[in-house]
Formats: sequence, C-alpha cells, structure tokens
Amino acid sequence: MKHSSCLLSLVTVILFFGELKSFAQDSEIVTIASFPGKVLKQINARSAGINDKLMNQSEKYLKRMAREERKLRRKLLRSDSTAAENIFGDAQTQYSLLQQRIKNTSQQTSNLPGKYLPYLDSLQTAFKLLDKAHRLLEKNPQAGLLLKKAITNVEELQDKFSQADNIKRYIQQRKKFLEEQLASYGLTKDLKKFKKQVYYYQAQVEEYKQAFDNPSLIEAKALAILQKTTLFQNFFREHSRLAGFFSLPEAPQGNPIAGFAGLQTREGIEQQLLQRFGSLPDVQQLAVHQINQGQSQLNELKNKINKLSPRSDDGEIPGFEPNLQKTKSFVKRLEVGTNLQTVKSNNFFPSTSDLALSVGYKLNDKSTIGIGSSYKMGWGKDIRHIAVTHQGIGLRSFVDVKLKGSIWIAGGAEMNYRSQFSNFEILNDYSPWQKSALLGLSKKYRVTKKLKGNMQLLYDFLSKQQIPRTQPVVFRIGYIL
Repeated sequence: MKHSSCLLSLVTVILFFGELKSFAQDSEIVTIASFPGKVLKQINARSAGINDKLMNQSEKYLKRMAREERKLRRKLLRSDSTAAENIFGDAQTQYSLLQQRIKNTSQQTSNLPGKYLPYLDSLQTAFKLLDKAHRLLEKNPQAGLLLKKAITNVEELQDKFSQADNIKRYIQQRKKFLEEQLASYGLTKDLKKFKKQVYYYQAQVEEYKQAFDNPSLIEAKALAILQKTTLFQNFFREHSRLAGFFSLPEAPQGNPIAGFAGLQTREGIEQQLLQRFGSLPDVQQLAVHQINQGQSQLNELKNKINKLSPRSDDGEIPGFEPNLQKTKSFVKRLEVGTNLQTVKSNNFFPSTSDLALSVGYKLNDKSTIGIGSSYKMGWGKDIRHIAVTHQGIGLRSFVDVKLKGSIWIAGGAEMNYRSQFSNFEILNDYSPWQKSALLGLSKKYRVTKKLKGNMQLLYDFLSKQQIPRTQPVVFRIGYIL
C-alpha cells in the first residue's frame, strides 16, 4: 500500500511538471504570435525601400558599365576589329540578362551563395516561426496579411542581395578579363572609368546591406525578446540559413542557447581539454590563453586587410581616390548646422547676436556646399539700456573645402538686412540689403559621436563698401549634426 502511494505521488509529480512544461510552451507561442504589428509595418517599409533602391541602383550601374564597354569596343575596332568582336561580342547581352534578373523576383534565387547577413537570417527565421504561431492560434486575418507581406518583402530582399552578389562576381571576373585582354592594345587607361563603376557598385551594395543590418531600436528590441524564447532557438537551429551552412548541434538540456551559433564555445573547448589531459589545474587558464591569442591574431589580420583594402579593390586604379559620399542617400549627405555671432554696439547699431541655421550638402569627403539664414536680435546700446529688438535677418550661401586635418577653408556670399523692422513686408524693399563676400578658415572638431563643433574666422571683402560700414573680421561658433 505504501509503495502504491509513492508510485501514485511520483506519477502526479511527473504529470504536473509535464503540464507546467506544456503551459510554458503555450505561453511562448502566445508571446511569439503577439509580435507587434508596428514592428512588422516598419520592417515592411524598410525592406521594400531598400529592395527598390538596390534594384534601381543595380540597373543604373549595369547600364553605365555596358556604356563604358561600348566605348572601349569602338576604340578597339579602329585597330583590331577581330579582337573587338572576340572580347566584346556578347557583353551587351550579358548586361541585359543581369538587368532582367535583378528585376525578376520569381526565380527564387535566395539560395545563391553570398555574404551571410545575420540580421536578415534571424528576421526570415523569425517570420517563418511567427507564421506557424499565427496559424496555430488562428490570429486575426489583418495581422496574418501583414505578416505574409513582411515575409514576401524580406524574401525578395534576400533575393535581391543574392542577385547583387551574383552581379558583383560577374563584373569582377569581367574586369579582370578586360585588364588582361586590353593590356596589349594600350587601352588600360581607358578601362579606368569602367573600373570606377565596378568599385562604386560594390560599395553601393555594401551600403545597403549595412543599412538593413542596422535595425531601429524598436525592431532590435522586439527581435531580442523573440530570440530569448526556447521555441525560436530550436526553430533557428533547424530552419535558419546558417543551419544550411553548418550542422548546428543540439542544445544541451537546460541550456537551450548553447551551440546556437554552430561554433565551439569556450565551455566546449575546456571540456575537450579535460577529456584529453585530465583534471589539470591549468587547463582552464590554457583554454582562455589560447582563445585570447587566437582572437588577437584574427584582429591583427583583419586590421592588415583593412589597411590594404579599406572598402574594395580601389588600390588597383592608380590615382583613384574614392568619394565615400557617392553611395550614400541624399538625406545622409546633408549636414544641419547652427552658429552664433555677436557684434558689439557702435554709433549706428546696437549690440546684436546673429542666430543662424544652415543646411549643407557633401559633394565629397573634402567639400560641402550649402545655404542658410540668420536672425539678428538686438540687445540695446549697453548693459544699462537693454532692449530686445528685431534688428534684421540674413540669407547665406557657403562653401567649405578641407585644407588639412580639422582645418577647412570657408567662404560664402551673404545678403543682410541690418535695420530694425516691425513687420516682414518691409523686407520686400531690397535697397537696404547689404552684400558680404566672406573668406577665411574654419576648425571642425568632434563633440560627441553625432555632434561636431565649428569655429570660423572670416574676412568680409565688401565691408568697406557697406553704408554704414560694418566690421570686416567675423568670428562665429556653432555646431553641426
């Protein structure tokens, strides 16, 4: 009777823990299925946007490379028509095929070999799991449609990245082939423009990959919550793209994230050392030392590679200095700045402060052009006669050219209305406006990761022509975002 009671208790405990495990798993399914719709919309918009940009840019660069090859072919025809036909015979057809493929999303090329993108792989795997959870719990149809759209957009983006990698491989091979074939005809210099297009296309694709691999805070947080669930970890181990590259090991019971990346963990290495050498006191220290040493060597090798080739094979183009702004979007090339200039009072004007706002566009890494406006606030004649007034406004245009290090040459043309005004209709009269032609030096320095400081010392070459005359030397301080 006593044994029967113990057996019954044991069965009860087993059933209890089984139900508890089932409840925990069910709660994870509910958590997964409750993935925020706001995040799905954001991912949809971002992936669709990069998808369109990648397709358009690929088509644009392929057309440019095809045009450069046509020019090379015409030059070679003058000296050797047979060689021109052999070298450039089907080139235009190949470029047309590549353009068609980058537009076509029905070929299912997502399994093409290419650079592994961790965030994209995690996102695709997460969406597959979300789809299963939604169908299991029969969530509302609207959420299901939003999820299916997200799955389609991300799969299409993976396809576009794979196609872009395919194009990169082709144009690299094509570039090498043309270099070898045209060397004996003295057309190596004429190949420079083609090689530049190859470089910028590769840089543009990497720019889009990095942009997508840098998720917003809300995306990263939502995915991080999802990745903590045991269901996701097990699902990733079986269905992720990484699982297709490696045979990911099963997670030890009680530690579901062990072996998650398909690589040896520190604990795994220590366990192998213990099995091989026994319980030695220095086994753990040896493992740590070897791992740190290997990591140090990898970092050293990575730095050497970066020094030799910062972004691509631009070192193969003599005298070519890449414009790193070229592959960035219009918005990312903009700089928003503010500055302050204070002028003491004289016989004609009270003490004033110029508060300015400007927007600059980076032509390249060493030059920026822009426009701006300023507002002149009057403070009165002196400390005993303070009076805040609208003392004028200004319109500005400027050019900054890097001289050396953090020193830039700064210049600009300005129009300033320096008279007190009570309404904006007065500003329609252009006769009181004064012109300024400024040139000087600017020092830009880092304040925070995203904020730069700027100090300018400028000379106004038109100050003597202004009535009443203004001070020729202008000093401004400001900030740039």
